[in-house]
Amino acid sequence: MKIGLREFDSQSIEWFKGAASSGDYTRSGLARELCERSGWHSHRGVACEAQARKMLPRLASALSVELPEPGGVFAERKELKFPGPAPELRMELQELGELSVVAVRPRESGAWRAMMHAHHPHGDPRVPGKCLKYWLMSGRHGALGGLSFHAASWHERERDRWIGWSQRARAAHLDEVLNNTRFLIMPGVRVYGLASAALRLASDRLCADWLERYGRRPMLAYTHVDGSHQGGSYRAAGWERIGATSGRRCAEGLPKQVFVRVLQPDWERQLCAEPSVRFRPVLDVAMDDGVHWTDLEYGRSTHPDGRMAKRILLMGRAWDESRADEIPRMFKTSPERRAAYRLLSSGNVSMNDILESHRQSTVSRSAQHEVVLSVQDSTGLNFDTLKKSTGGLTSIGGTARGICAHANLAFSDTGKVLGVLDIDGSFRARCAAGGKDLKESVRWSEGLETACELSDAVGERTRVVSVSDREGDVWELFDRQSQLSSRVGLLVRSNGSRRRKAVIEGEGTRDLRSHVEAGPVAAERLIEIDEQGGRRARAARTAKVSLRISKVRIKAPGKGQDSLPLIAVSAREDHPPAGVKKPLNWLLLCSEGEADAGNALRICQWYEARWGIEEYFRILKSGTKISKRQCDDAVDLVKCLAFDAITAWRVFELQRLARSEPDELASRVVDREEIEICQILLSGLYRTRPAPAPPGLTVREHAVQVGRLAGFLPTRRQPLPGTKLLWLGMVEVLGGMRSIRAYKRLEATLDDGSG
Repeated sequence: MKIGLREFDSQSIEWFKGAASSGDYTRSGLARELCERSGWHSHRGVACEAQARKMLPRLASALSVELPEPGGVFAERKELKFPGPAPELRMELQELGELSVVAVRPRESGAWRAMMHAHHPHGDPRVPGKCLKYWLMSGRHGALGGLSFHAASWHERERDRWIGWSQRARAAHLDEVLNNTRFLIMPGVRVYGLASAALRLASDRLCADWLERYGRRPMLAYTHVDGSHQGGSYRAAGWERIGATSGRRCAEGLPKQVFVRVLQPDWERQLCAEPSVRFRPVLDVAMDDGVHWTDLEYGRSTHPDGRMAKRILLMGRAWDESRADEIPRMFKTSPERRAAYRLLSSGNVSMNDILESHRQSTVSRSAQHEVVLSVQDSTGLNFDTLKKSTGGLTSIGGTARGICAHANLAFSDTGKVLGVLDIDGSFRARCAAGGKDLKESVRWSEGLETACELSDAVGERTRVVSVSDREGDVWELFDRQSQLSSRVGLLVRSNGSRRRKAVIEGEGTRDLRSHVEAGPVAAERLIEIDEQGGRRARAARTAKVSLRISKVRIKAPGKGQDSLPLIAVSAREDHPPAGVKKPLNWLLLCSEGEADAGNALRICQWYEARWGIEEYFRILKSGTKISKRQCDDAVDLVKCLAFDAITAWRVFELQRLARSEPDELASRVVDREEIEICQILLSGLYRTRPAPAPPGLTVREHAVQVGRLAGFLPTRRQPLPGTKLLWLGMVEVLGGMRSIRAYKRLEATLDDGSG
């Protein structure tokens, strides 16, 4: 659960539910224990009790629990009295002696607060959280006033507009911006230039003091000056006026002026740097009672704006329940439709925000396997029907225009699809904007970096291997993987046009393919080739290939002497059946294992799993109505693509599980409501009495039942439904689900007597 910018794990939440209602804890005790259980500590290891105590009411409200009554100093504010009279001084600045700002020690905090309470118009700043307080000291006359700097507030219109940071950048770097909450010079002190001198002294030591106490170096400070003042002392101290507040929250109704002070020269680069959304493992991704799969794939977003995170979840559910529909049909009421288009066009929501929760579930599924294949490939999405009304579309070949998408999917080594790691729909536009310095082949290196992030998240027990087709045969990819070999492996099918050279010791260089095929046959394997239509039409068949393997060093292109060690595997169909024009002939380059027969079979099996991404692309294009999305800009279409990518994965997962793990319980991967609705629809189809689903219903049996709703009849040659029939059957299930929900709502209304 996420409250504000703080995320709590399930164990801490369960403890808090019981502890808050037990009566054994005070609010301070709850805050202290919550910090310990959730690891909420400062860089010095001190529990952040003040921040936790401030968050307790919001956490209790979210969990619908009652907090104990406040007690101690929080129940009734003590009256603060400033010790001693305020000084009366009228002199020149030089007559004050040495001027300094001195940090307030803990035992002096009460006196400092009493001074502010007595003499500052807004009193004592009772602001929880990180804080630095200073005395303004004169070498001859003692304390003349004080200052305080607190952690910045989450939102400040003029400040945020002036910095120009995004919401994610603000969430990551808010600790590096400070708020000058109080600045006081005693009323009786009248010394020209004292205020600006005090501000300069405080600014000079502020960075070092904040870094020492809280472990972060501040980049910027800002403050609010009442509308009745001009802020001349701030201007003289180097602060800049950037605007004014609206005045709606001020007691006097007058806008306050906003001033900022730059503390570090590289503040803009630092504060505006948007952190990448890293892969974070989660504990459990199984479908339990009361948990909908969309909660796992959309509901754990860490977007700084909770409203956006909630909207992403609601749109994910709508995408699932209205599968294969267009946006106006998904959201039938005008407010829902406006909210959907508003999110798609929002600059504060990116494709990564939509995919984030699904990525975390993918990490957890990947951590259950010893080897995970990060398969990457590109495809073109044709939006020719929208090219006149939608801006930002790029060429995808010939005269067609649309979006070139580069996807990265996670598979197990047995071919089980684990999830979508990334899908980039803007790489061609980025490369075009970057000029000659940025080539489109950079997408393969970026895919390798994604595989590295996955490897870091799943830990050492799982080996991640990045798999690419012939387009990924670029030297930069091999070179980069050699630097990251401890984190990620690489498997690429060699492109014949590259004419790779092998470095042979004592013989110079030799054609790589000829060198590998000259070796002995290490093993043989049968490869199932699926049917394919279009320009590269082929019939389904079984190919028998001979595997040859060799450990080689491939030479870098050009005249350089660089080379890299790899395992090369030749998979060649020596005796193809009659009528086959292009026999299967692969040359695979891999960084894993040794040159033996077992590794040759393993590498060939890994590359066969790469075909899964082509099947996924077919589901994405034909199942979803992605080419009929109506949006004004290609950026909005890319966000639609994120929702469609997860929906297509869901159908693909069920199809693959029915093949690879047919005995898996359907209740672990499919919502119980969907299973029950499928049983009801089948009973209507066969005119039988509805019966509950058997407790041991398997994924294979459920897939067959879903296919039957679309007219599928299992046979010995085709025991499982294809992608199209499975998709249509799932649409029938979702339609039935909506109808039964509407009937239950009507029934509840009639029972209440309000209908």
